[in-house]
Amino acid sequence: MASASTSSSTAARSRRARRRLAGCSTTSARPNLACAWQPPYWAPEEPDAEAAAVGLLGADLAHLHVYAWEPDGTRRPLHSEADRWRRRFAAAGDALAAPANSAAAAGTADAVHIDVARPHLALVEFVPGDDPACLADEVATLRAVLGG
Repeated sequence: MASASTSSSTAARSRRARRRLAGCSTTSARPNLACAWQPPYWAPEEPDAEAAAVGLLGADLAHLHVYAWEPDGTRRPLHSEADRWRRRFAAAGDALAAPANSAAAAGTADAVHIDVARPHLALVEFVPGDDPACLADEVATLRAVLGG
């Protein structure tokens, strides 16, 4: 677990990022521009902070980069973070169903802006030991996490 000073500096960075993102939606202004999200393995956050970060992206979220890493870069099997990924996907689903920031800023907060033509992907980005033989297990875990 991170030390108190590391946790507070991570929290401060998260607050600054949230302020920069607030009210900054690309959905209506640039429909061909979208965001990807991945957990910051180098500065792990509590699950609630991660969910808030994912939620800020709203309808601008297109992809999630799925992996399980230690802060030192050690790659672990995805099943070791299956519960955490369930929370992340729940936050992503809520974000995609929430009104876009631009709609809220325009006073039409009840409008939902989801580009159904835009694919929303969960990408297995890394596998333990960079071993291709691990890919099938990682994909099976991802499918289980997604309920499929």
